[in-house]
Amino acid sequence: MHIIEMSTLRPFARCRIGFAIIAAAMVGACGSTEMRLPSCWQASDLDHGSTFRGTVLILGGDDTRPSMFPMTCDGGVVADLPEGFTLPAPEKPPLSEPPERRFFQMDVVGKVVGVAFGRPSVQLEQVNHVRPATPSWLRSNGS
Repeated sequence: MHIIEMSTLRPFARCRIGFAIIAAAMVGACGSTEMRLPSCWQASDLDHGSTFRGTVLILGGDDTRPSMFPMTCDGGVVADLPEGFTLPAPEKPPLSEPPERRFFQMDVVGKVVGVAFGRPSVQLEQVNHVRPATPSWLRSNGS
């Protein structure tokens, strides 16, 4: 009788360990999900520590930190570009370049690293397909 009890406990013990590993993997996967940015997002959608990916607009200036904006609505966040990456140089002298010519559309992967001036601050880890763009929300305002 004793041998039968031991043999029935071993598969049960292995099953419990298997369930624990699967549960841990599922919890880990939930914590590491990456947010897909919609075309119109709000700064409040970006939680500290979260990662994201999507197509965004980057506004770059000469003496200012870049900002990241949604594609179809206004409202941006402070963004740090990947190390070694620089935005294309303006065609005209910096002060004569209209603000809408300082926007670039790009596909990005990044992480929310903090808050600056009450708004999320992001670190872009990857940028691809950089091209000049004028925001649709800026054109609709008559600019």
